[in-house]
Amino acid sequence: MKMLNAYITALILAILSFPASATPIYAISDAGDMLFYMHTGTTDGSPNWQVHAKKIGTGWNFKHVFAGINGAVYAITETGDMLFYRHTGMADGSPNWAVQGKKIGSGWNFKHVFRGENGALYAITETGDMLFYKHAGGADGSPNWSVQAKKIDTGWNFEQAFAGTAQPALAAPQVVQLPVIDEKCDAYARRAVAQYRRTMDFPKCRVRPDARWHDNYQSHYHQCLTTQRASSHAEEKARDDHLDRCGGQTRFD
Repeated sequence: MKMLNAYITALILAILSFPASATPIYAISDAGDMLFYMHTGTTDGSPNWQVHAKKIGTGWNFKHVFAGINGAVYAITETGDMLFYRHTGMADGSPNWAVQGKKIGSGWNFKHVFRGENGALYAITETGDMLFYKHAGGADGSPNWSVQAKKIDTGWNFEQAFAGTAQPALAAPQVVQLPVIDEKCDAYARRAVAQYRRTMDFPKCRVRPDARWHDNYQSHYHQCLTTQRASSHAEEKARDDHLDRCGGQTRFD
């Protein structure tokens, strides 16, 4: 029941001070510095910033850079190598990275590359072909691809192309079931999703979705399979402690 999400670090973020309506924004300067912003005025468009232009990295001189889910960042070099990063400092803009510059692919010489839902990546060639990829290693930055370079359309000769968001940020959690291979990991993933649901039910408990708090059953389950049990108790305890403090649960729930 108490299994650790593999890509979680020992860091316990300052979740209670993390606004539910905040949006993390990354910017890269001409010099390759990565700056972090946290806009807290998303409800009404007010110019409110919890974090403003905080430097969290250098050397970001890439052809393409785009964000994934739960702190994942993908970067593509001029030579077409794809590198994976995971930023674990989103709560306060700290320069904490669980994964940095891990090579997960090559040959990414495309006109446009952008993220879709559920690990989907879209690439558009210079001739306008749209290719579909699905990164199954988004939790730990492993070079695992369940789909690679599958041609799904032609005629994408546009100046820009990008994906929208399929669900609101605080949409009801959706559980995607996997075949039960490991009962303990199944129980762990179900409880992790339930704990996230608790934060949505209690306003004082609300958190920004990140590597620890999210409703992706498949991601929780997959990471449980690749983790060490010794540290699992600490991670689940961190979620329990947060819910205890904010009144979202008791130890007898």
